[in-house]
Amino acid sequence: MAAGSWEARLVNELAAATTEVERADSASEAVGDLASLYASRSRWAPAALRIQLGVGLLSAALLFARGARLEAALALVVGVIGGLVSHLIGDRAAERERAQRSLADEIVLLLVPDLTAGRRRARSRSF
Repeated sequence: MAAGSWEARLVNELAAATTEVERADSASEAVGDLASLYASRSRWAPAALRIQLGVGLLSAALLFARGARLEAALALVVGVIGGLVSHLIGDRAAERERAQRSLADEIVLLLVPDLTAGRRRARSRSF
């Protein structure tokens, strides 16, 4: 574990907690921090897609207006391909985020087993 990593901060907060409620709060706060980090990272893909398509369309329109039809078509193709790549990278990033969130949940449940019991009780009441 790296010294400044999410896992190290979680372990330090859990070690400092004196009651089960504090442990649960620390775990909840750590998972919330991690979710915020992932959310901020995942916002770039839709923005990159819009920028790529916008620049491609604008470039194509300007070139077409100047009479450079072949260059306009090439700019449009490059914009669409860039947009497709941005979309595919965003999808892959979302898959990786889901996998990392799942692993983080497992870490928390291993370090704070009382949360597992509470989750089981909540599930049994919900049926």
